[in-house]
Amino acid sequence: MDEALAERIRAALQACADKAYGDTLLKHLGGRRPTDAECDHLVTSAGGEQMTLAMWLGLRMHDEAQRCAGERLSQLKPRGFSTTPRYRRVPKDPANKNPDPKKPEDWRTEWIDPRRESLLRSAEKLGTIVPDIVLHDGHPLLVQKVFDYKFPCKSGRQPRWREYPPGHPYQGRYQDRVYKDILKVDPQPISPKGGA
Repeated sequence: MDEALAERIRAALQACADKAYGDTLLKHLGGRRPTDAECDHLVTSAGGEQMTLAMWLGLRMHDEAQRCAGERLSQLKPRGFSTTPRYRRVPKDPANKNPDPKKPEDWRTEWIDPRRESLLRSAEKLGTIVPDIVLHDGHPLLVQKVFDYKFPCKSGRQPRWREYPPGHPYQGRYQDRVYKDILKVDPQPISPKGGA
């Protein structure tokens, strides 16, 4: 992919982040930014799940940014992008059921077709990764660039890659390093300009 196109795509994704941030705050908070205390306040989702306001707003911002990104990328790079594709590492040698997780040469990356994804049980999804945007050369395994939206809630908070929690297959590791190990590309965070 040439650098001019890559820059136009980055600018479009940035515009989507900025719009999602502004539109979500306008719709839910009258356009004002939540206070740091409000970010930690617990709310109940429509499905009955309790989460912080930061998480609740972040989910809405992600949804809006993803919708916008799909529209923009359809014009800039048709058939050369995926939104929220799912990937997992699988042993290169199917006979080796327990390869060393620290040896990348023992593993290969598998893309999970969305038609198969809906058939996966929760346990089968554990250990998979789902970046927000993957630019590719016609197939999701031909990865060129990876982007992930980050919507910090608290003032002055810089976008951060999350650390996987205890009990997770990638526990103690950061999301960006896992993405790089699996997709072989440095992922780039995208945050709203007015969000930090």
